[in-house]
Amino acid sequence: MQNTASANKIRIFQHNCARSTNVINTLLQLAINQADIIIIQDPSLKDNYNPPTHPSFQAIIPPKVHDRHPHVMAYISTTNQHLKITPRLDLTTDPDIQILDISTENIHTVQLYNVYNEQIPDSRLYTIERSLVDCNFPTECIVAGDMNAHHEWWDSSIQTPIRADTLVELIENSNFELLNAPNQSTYNKRTGRGSSILDLTFASQTTSARISNWAIDTDSATGSDHELICFTLISENIPTVAAPTTHRYNWPKADWKCFEKDLATRGEEDSKWTDFFLEPTEDNMELAAFHLHDLVKESVSIFVPRLKPSPRSKTWWTADLSVY
Repeated sequence: MQNTASANKIRIFQHNCARSTNVINTLLQLAINQADIIIIQDPSLKDNYNPPTHPSFQAIIPPKVHDRHPHVMAYISTTNQHLKITPRLDLTTDPDIQILDISTENIHTVQLYNVYNEQIPDSRLYTIERSLVDCNFPTECIVAGDMNAHHEWWDSSIQTPIRADTLVELIENSNFELLNAPNQSTYNKRTGRGSSILDLTFASQTTSARISNWAIDTDSATGSDHELICFTLISENIPTVAAPTTHRYNWPKADWKCFEKDLATRGEEDSKWTDFFLEPTEDNMELAAFHLHDLVKESVSIFVPRLKPSPRSKTWWTADLSVY
């Protein structure tokens, strides 16, 4: 298979491997020429502390802390010569958080947080409350992993948040975007009697604009009860259209009449449209699509209010209930 490594993109896999060596081996084989970085939660790290190896990837494992094995690790491509990775052991000592500075010559440094949210025996606090809240997120940042939390932001069936209050407050205060498409399960019980959304990806606003192709890869079975998540960090040199899930709008409260009128006015007064269609080349049609995206986004920002979920959000509350 052809090596598609590039300085203009960093392809990332995110996966909870359910403490299975077989799952990791399967994942590494799937990732050949498909991923530059694999962040893993709940890996198979036994007493010998040696994870599975693969010639196409180098393992990066946080150190043990007080005899606690880490529940996160990463694999880095050995075939992508553009990739630059720096483990930031100076930023946390929690073995359930791994922080990596990632970059290429065309992609400025982004800080990648690999998180496994679990409770440890000597503390009632989970990882997010115990350590993630103390992290200082930079402008360019991705926070991903098994958050082990339930909230209506990513699962509309949740009426009472579970282990989510601190996470949502932290993400909201940091102005991060959720990359998950709402209501898409990432965990399936092995009994076949239920599923939930545990594996999440967040990004700072400037970084989320450079992330494309976020997806749950349901076709790639690894043997884990968690789904494989894939996404790509793109260079600023490559134009992208942000996924609609990255901007949370309150669509039921949109002023559609004003939106339609405003968008029509923008189109009529925009001379670029005439220029694009006078010479309908493939390049001009692509530029026209990007331009239309920008016009729609401008109108949406005016006539559709932003949705601001919080630990106090109530999925069942509607405007009709306000009259009572």
